[in-house]
Amino acid sequence: KTLGGFRCHSRTRQNVLAMVDRVESSCGVKVKACESAKECVEGCGLVVTTTCAKSPVLSLSDFGEGGGKGVTIVAMGSDTPGKREISQDTLQRIFEGGGKVFADTVDNATKLGECQYWKQERSRIGLLR
Repeated sequence: KTLGGFRCHSRTRQNVLAMVDRVESSCGVKVKACESAKECVEGCGLVVTTTCAKSPVLSLSDFGEGGGKGVTIVAMGSDTPGKREISQDTLQRIFEGGGKVFADTVDNATKLGECQYWKQERSRIGLLR
């Protein structure tokens, strides 16, 4: 698959405009600054989050009508207990739909990452090699 475009969102407008400027100038690609998480992720096949959020920045409703079916989410940056980027309902949909979560270390994923809220699903977390 090829990437059809790039979108960026931040809870702070100044941050999103700075990110768009950095990516466009350093990578030579056009990036759309989005007003909301929903505008940013709806209809996407690949979503990458990298925040220091302690409350979800993405919820199931952000993915629109399909509810994120078939979407690959790369959530990185969970290096402190309590951080999270993905809502509980989104994680539940991933697991109920047979989706998988992969981590560089399973222990960190269950202690620090999104799955700290889903310890009962520890056996469904795959190890990246």
